[in-house]
Amino acid sequence: MEELEFSEIVVKPTAEVWSVIGDFGALSRWAKAIEFERVEICSDGIYRVIKHSSGKVFRERLVDQGPDFYTYATERTGTDVYEATVAVKAVDSENTRIVLTVSFQPMAGVDVAALTEDISIFFRGSLRAMKRALGVPRSACPTE
Repeated sequence: MEELEFSEIVVKPTAEVWSVIGDFGALSRWAKAIEFERVEICSDGIYRVIKHSSGKVFRERLVDQGPDFYTYATERTGTDVYEATVAVKAVDSENTRIVLTVSFQPMAGVDVAALTEDISIFFRGSLRAMKRALGVPRSACPTE
């Protein structure tokens, strides 16, 4: 199993950050490429169905959640297993670390380096979109 983590500190209180990025069923609050989303409550769990502006439709199952994180699983090209977590962690009263973690099992024969790069591009873009939705200018993010 491969695991990648992406994080960035934003100059915003944790509760404010989580109010924008923390709702599993409201991805479009920060992901502007989402044309449509809905939550389905099924016998085997809670799902969000999202339609991306590219026309692709994704169905993601909520695996776990807490006061400052949620984890979802989905099918992703090139993987047998794919789970991602969106979390926030208070650095102090004015700063929050957004942490995006993904665990995945590449399918046999898949170029792991290329898959890792593809996933990395996606998550770096997600962090940029989250910051944009929070109104955080690039220069307002402390360096790590």
